[in-house]
Amino acid sequence: MQDLIVKEKLSADQMYNCDETGLYWRELPTKNLATENEAAAPDQKKMKDRMTILGCANVSVSHRVKLTLVGKGKKPCCFNPLALNYAQDR
Repeated sequence: MQDLIVKEKLSADQMYNCDETGLYWRELPTKNLATENEAAAPDQKKMKDRMTILGCANVSVSHRVKLTLVGKGKKPCCFNPLALNYAQDR
């Protein structure tokens, strides 16, 4: 990669880094407190509602691309006032 950067004479403004992460937005904490009458906390069914978040910026951080969310809904209205891109997962 270093050879390509030197050969093409790329600056920090021309190189970008992107990363994605998953967010299980409905999942509750896995550990709960047990009541006085219980020996252990009850098990809970895990929620699988997931959203993928993609962030991207150039190396010098002078240009940041809007966050991109990928979810199941077509175009949820709750994201309208936010400065981000939204895409529907197929």
